[in-house]
Amino acid sequence: MLRDPEGFEVEQGISAAQALRIFTIDAAYAQFEENEKGSIRTGKRADFAVLSADPASVPAEAIREIRVEQTIVAGRAVYTRGG
Repeated sequence: MLRDPEGFEVEQGISAAQALRIFTIDAAYAQFEENEKGSIRTGKRADFAVLSADPASVPAEAIREIRVEQTIVAGRAVYTRGG
């Protein structure tokens, strides 16, 4: 079994796309709230985070370097990095 330097089991990893789905639409579905949240659609809550890079477009080892630049809740910025 392959391990990275921090001890994680490499074979048990998931893709960035899988992680995004798990924490968005799948989580909303599990809470019976898929009509209210989990994806960006008209009529749904406007809660989301703006990241410094696209996790699906960087090498897996670079994902840990991605930072949250801004957090939007109910359509309003509640966090801005450095501000």
